[in-house]
Order: sequence, then structure tokens, then C-alpha cells
Amino acid sequence: MGKPLKEHLRADLCARAFLTAAKIIEDGTYDALLTKRYAGRKLTRGAKMLTGELSLSEIEDLAVREKIEPQPRSGKQEQIENLLARLSTPMSCKPHTSF
Repeated sequence: MGKPLKEHLRADLCARAFLTAAKIIEDGTYDALLTKRYAGRKLTRGAKMLTGELSLSEIEDLAVREKIEPQPRSGKQEQIENLLARLSTPMSCKPHTSF
């Protein structure tokens, strides 16, 4: 593979990456999913836990005192992966014929 062809392919991949990123940002669904997924981290308690303002023993005391029983919930990882796959798929699958 010659150098001009490699450079063309790199430029094409870079352009596709930027177009995909723009599509993901403009769609807004990804941002909405992440905002919902990490909403608890912005709450006072969650923020204090993440920044280290609360020690592990303080978190334990809080959980015992308030009888906090966290339940597992989906992080919707598959939904996010499917969304990104859908948004990053080219609109057409026609082969590139300029080379």
C-alpha cells in the first residue's frame, strides 16, 4: 500500500470519527443516558463520597444509621453500546470506489 493511499485512508477515518462524534453530540441521547446514570454523583452525599470528604467508616455509619439498602440496578450498558453502534454506523454501506 503506497504512502498516498495510507494518508488518504487516515484522513478518511479521521473525518468519519469527527462526523460520528458530531452525530452523537447532536442526537443528545447519549448525554441524557449518562446524566441519568450518574445523577446520584452530583447529590451532596454522592459528591462527598467521590471526593473523599466522607471516609469509608463514615459511609458505613451513614448506611447503618439510615438503614440504606442499595438495590442493584442496570447501568444500561447494553443500551449505551447499541446507541453508539447505531450512531457510528455509516448511512450507506457502498464501497469506496475512488481508488
